[in-house]
This record gives sequence, C-alpha cells and structure tokens, in this order.
Amino acid sequence: MLMQKKEGCVYLIGAGEPGHPGVHQFHHPPHPCKARGGYARCIGGIGEPLDNMDTVLRFLTLVNHPKGLNIGMRHISLSTCGVIPGIRRLAELQLQLTLSVSLHAPDSETRSRIMPVNRAYDVEELFAARHDYFQKTGRRISFEYAMIDGVNDHDWQADLIAR
Repeated sequence: MLMQKKEGCVYLIGAGEPGHPGVHQFHHPPHPCKARGGYARCIGGIGEPLDNMDTVLRFLTLVNHPKGLNIGMRHISLSTCGVIPGIRRLAELQLQLTLSVSLHAPDSETRSRIMPVNRAYDVEELFAARHDYFQKTGRRISFEYAMIDGVNDHDWQADLIAR
C-alpha cells in the first residue's frame, strides 16, 4: 500500500532552512495509490509517517480490515527516517508489518551530515530501538541505504552495518 502526499519529508537535508515547507501533518488517512498490476504496499513519500502515528495507525487498520482492502500486515512496509519514539510505539503494538529505516550511514558523524534527523535520534539509539523492535515483534527491520561516493561507501562503514 503506497500512501503519498505532495509535501516532502521535513527530516531531509535543508529542513529548517528558509523556504523549507516545515512539518505537514495529515489528519485523514490518505487514499491508496494504484500501482501497475495492483496496489503497491509501502507507506512512504508522505513526510515522516511516525510523526503522524495516529493517522497512520487508522490507515493501517482500514487497509488491513476484511471490509477494507483486506491486505495482511506482513504485506505492508512502513518507511521511516528513524523516529525512535514511533519505532518503540510500533514495537509495543506488535504489528506484523515490515519496518524500513532510511539509514544511509552507520556512524553518527556521517549520518548527521546527510540526515539531520540523526541529531535528534542518534544512530546508536536507532540500532538499540531496532533490537528492541525485533525482540518484541519477531520482525526484522530493513534498512534503506543510498551509497554516496566517498561519503558513506567505505569498508569500515560496511563493517559497522554488518555487526
């Protein structure tokens, strides 16, 4: 299930700079977007879903319900930049969806440069939340990682991810 919103993510580079749109919350569950061959089953592109947790949870309930789209939670992926309180709340709810985290760097210095959200939710805390999430749900977290030449593509960074 792909939820989309026109505004981008407030946590990207440039957030808080003059002219940046700021946080845009949605108050009604977005409509599912049709993809070729059916529905895509990914929540992303709406800004940060975990900043809109109550609405996202309502949306998940609707698409999962037999009288809704009847899509099983294990067929739904939610993408986050790593908002730790939201990850912990999802862990408590023990939803069986796939949680995807935009990691992009395994160390705080690099991740803070390319993902300012790391200044609020440090990568070490993120790895601890990932471990807790797995312990509570039995579900692994997938990591999204865009390699940037000379920035986050070093062997030592790959070693950090592997541990």
